[in-house]
Amino acid sequence: MDIAVILLVVISLVEASMWVEAFGQWRRVLAMIVILVQSISLGLIVGIDFNTWSALLLIISAYRLINLLRFIDGKTEPNYLKIVVRRSSLRLIGLQLIIGLGWLGASHLAISEKALLLGLSLIDALAVVGLGFSIYKSLKRNQSLKFNSLAKEDLPSVSVLIPARNETVDLEACLTRLLTSTYPKLEILVLDDCSQDKHTPLIIKGFAQAGVRFIAGKQPPKSWLAKNYAYQQLLEQASGDILVFAGVDTRFSPDSLNNLITYMLSNDLRMISVMPKNYLKSGLSLASFIMQPVRYAWELVVPRYYLKRPPVLSTCWAIYKDKIDNYGSFKAISRSSDPERYFAAKAYSESHAYNFIMADSKIGLFSQKTFGEQFATAVRTRYPQTHRQIETVGLLSIAQVFIFLEAFYGLIWGLTLSDFAVVALSLVSLISLSLIYQAICQQTYLKFLPLSLIIWPIAVIYDIATLNYSMWQYEFNQVEWKGRNVCLPIMHYQALDQERLR
Repeated sequence: MDIAVILLVVISLVEASMWVEAFGQWRRVLAMIVILVQSISLGLIVGIDFNTWSALLLIISAYRLINLLRFIDGKTEPNYLKIVVRRSSLRLIGLQLIIGLGWLGASHLAISEKALLLGLSLIDALAVVGLGFSIYKSLKRNQSLKFNSLAKEDLPSVSVLIPARNETVDLEACLTRLLTSTYPKLEILVLDDCSQDKHTPLIIKGFAQAGVRFIAGKQPPKSWLAKNYAYQQLLEQASGDILVFAGVDTRFSPDSLNNLITYMLSNDLRMISVMPKNYLKSGLSLASFIMQPVRYAWELVVPRYYLKRPPVLSTCWAIYKDKIDNYGSFKAISRSSDPERYFAAKAYSESHAYNFIMADSKIGLFSQKTFGEQFATAVRTRYPQTHRQIETVGLLSIAQVFIFLEAFYGLIWGLTLSDFAVVALSLVSLISLSLIYQAICQQTYLKFLPLSLIIWPIAVIYDIATLNYSMWQYEFNQVEWKGRNVCLPIMHYQALDQERLR
């Protein structure tokens, strides 16, 4: 055991020192040596004494190995790669040091496994109750929606902006529903984002007589994410006072725009984002309880308003045109996978002039996506949302395992040893988690779904797997979105970005 710990410490020092300029030409060789020796030392530690502490060391080591593998692979620009791998390397080594000191302290203080589990169960219960309070606040915030009646002449002009690429029936269904809108001052712009077939422009032109404007999109520059460039082109063509950005999966009811714009004016908001009701083409199945609810959970459960990063979704969001110009337009976030989050944070910082609302029967907005589309969206967005930091992926994965799955271990352990305090705390966590996830699923489909009370552990496993898969695809393979490799703009950095990271 002592030899294994010494090996781990020595190889960590080697990894930390390999970023000195003198080792420049030897870094890849040193990285391979570190991977080998670290694997041997961790294998010995876990094999000799497998417990919570050694398991944590093993998990962090896995991300250290992935971090060094991306350096050896050398997929991205060399200078940028050196900076981010060094940063992640030092942070992960620091995390392992903290875990090691915690293990040493627990051993020195002779803290029993029973006392440790009781403490962890208490922390878990408090964390879960805090998440429950957060979603309660989110739902309560939505119940206080205020709509003042306004005369038609007092309503601002609105432009609905829809980027489209390689579309079929979804685009047609979206426009058909949108054209039933009762909003009096409306223009609809659809941009064909360089579709690989002729079907998309034909669909758009087929609605020309109904007033839909067709825009032929241009190929995006290499430094732009294609969707953001499409948004920028739509922005430049729009004439409305308020811009409504929507995906082709969005379905508007006749009064949706009236209610959304009236809500913005009634509450003096500069921007809103809408969580739609979801319909499924194939009906409810196991996947329907997992994919979209998990996506919404990250917006509803995390206390984002307190973090000054308010919840947001790309399905449908509205913003004043002059504000989006004041915030730097899409040029300010040309490579962001979720540009709407940037604008939401800006608007919220201005006297809380932003809100995230959940569609109900009055809003009348819903979305219809296949499971394949939902999974593709998750893979495209999850890793960029962590700022492309491997250490953040590791911490989120550990946090989810702890918060959502520790209660099962505590319940089994507590029942086995008749530790009723641990059992009680574990039950609080499990019941709270069931109610939280049920509330998310109910808000997703606007109906009570009993199965959602028991399916949340599978949802947690799915989210952890999706996050790590997204990381792997971005770092070692590629992520495609509607026929384009989005890794190139998202993982592309210029000198200014490199200097910021130093």
